[in-house]
Amino acid sequence: MSVFSAVKTGDLECIRRKVKRNEAVSNKVNKKGESLLLCAAKYGQLEACSLLLESGADANLASADGDTPLLVATEYGRYDICELLLSGGANASAENSYEATPLICAAKRGHRGICQLLLKLGLDVNKGTALGNTALKAAAVHGHARVTELLIERGADVNDACGESKYTALMLAGENGHTDVCEALLSQGADIEHRDTFGRSVLRVAKEKGRDETFAFLEREMNNEFRRLKRELEEARAELDGVKRTKTTKAAKTINLETAPEMAPASQ
Repeated sequence: MSVFSAVKTGDLECIRRKVKRNEAVSNKVNKKGESLLLCAAKYGQLEACSLLLESGADANLASADGDTPLLVATEYGRYDICELLLSGGANASAENSYEATPLICAAKRGHRGICQLLLKLGLDVNKGTALGNTALKAAAVHGHARVTELLIERGADVNDACGESKYTALMLAGENGHTDVCEALLSQGADIEHRDTFGRSVLRVAKEKGRDETFAFLEREMNNEFRRLKRELEEARAELDGVKRTKTTKAAKTINLETAPEMAPASQ
């Protein structure tokens, strides 16, 4: 049995024998450039990962695409393996050739627990790729409302519009028909009136994509926003009118006092 087959099936005895025979085996890679540790992470073999780390496997040895064992573990939702790799020196900020980080991968797949684990390390929640992709946008485009809420709670910018298209997380959620994500974003201050590079709003994008339910929700929210702004404007005008009336009244009293005739002295 090859050592890669042993890792895939979790055959610890076979792995031990091969590593004992040649310690360099712990960092062996296959034709795709994937290390034994990366493969063990991909197949969810926690004990094999632990054994390989103990045998000197490099926790940050990347594949030809730049994927590290941690990136793969986050992609597949291997929480325990993520913990193990981090304790073994894995770089939580490592990027693959697409500039995806472990946090972006976890958010994309909706692995909320892993996102929490990574955020505890103090990672920049708004770190994005050259194309403007962030963890929040990854969660939004794939419809992960609970991850979206977590990221916002940890400081994600709901109105980030970096990238050539100027798309925000709300626009991505609307385009893909994720009404619950739209609701989560709007409740935290997402700008429903934002326009992309081509001047399109989230309502227009949702309508163009045939996301009827999401469009109807967004239309209601837009109307609610319009009514709210109208109410605030009316309240501001009323307050301004009240200030003006108060000033006018005070001015009138001052004029009356200045122009009133002096009282004649009382006769003796």
